[in-house]
Amino acid sequence: MNSEKTLKDAQINFNTFQNEGASYKSALENTNSAESNLKSLENNLSKYYISAPYDGFITVRNVEVGQTVAPYTSMFQISSNDEKVVSINLDEKYINKVTLGSPIKIYPYADTTKFSSGNIYYIGINVDETNGTLEIRGDIDKTLPEFLFNSTVNTIIQGESFKDAVLLQGVYTIQKKNKTYVYLLKNGKSKLVEVQGVPVIDGFIVISGLENDDIVLSPKNITENIRVTPIFES
Repeated sequence: MNSEKTLKDAQINFNTFQNEGASYKSALENTNSAESNLKSLENNLSKYYISAPYDGFITVRNVEVGQTVAPYTSMFQISSNDEKVVSINLDEKYINKVTLGSPIKIYPYADTTKFSSGNIYYIGINVDETNGTLEIRGDIDKTLPEFLFNSTVNTIIQGESFKDAVLLQGVYTIQKKNKTYVYLLKNGKSKLVEVQGVPVIDGFIVISGLENDDIVLSPKNITENIRVTPIFES
């Protein structure tokens, strides 16, 4: 307020002089000096204000009025009812067990009595070579005060489930033109049949194309309609 009054008085005083003489120049310098000083104070004043990266309300305060803090000090925790998302670093061995739209449950950290639901809306492309994880993201349909910006939560992912599925090791499957085939023993001969399923880290989950009594042959050195005698290990 004093700087603003000084500038106003200098401007009034400046306006009483004609555009000439030493007095005019002195009044002009005083006015410019007062204006520069006011701008400097206004710039410094902005350093005394802090702002959050989003709208919300303070749930935890870690500092007191008048306290001096260092850069990057955590001063407040802020909760918001705005839309939130959760980012999950999923182990790569589970990549093929989740799909877009898969349901998830989100719990506040260390509190399983409250939860919100959501769905996966984003699945990353590249696996983190350092951690062996893939980023996926899910939305949250019910935001809670415990869901703080950039906080840690517990997430349960419901992967794709199959009924009467069979897990085959990768050595038993053949990939041709984006289709999967296996050799079956039929009447003493090998027969190549197509199966449907999902590739996984441990092999291939067959969800259709096999019967309960089918015998799957290793494709190594086998061609279709070749008579074979399977050897069963005890």
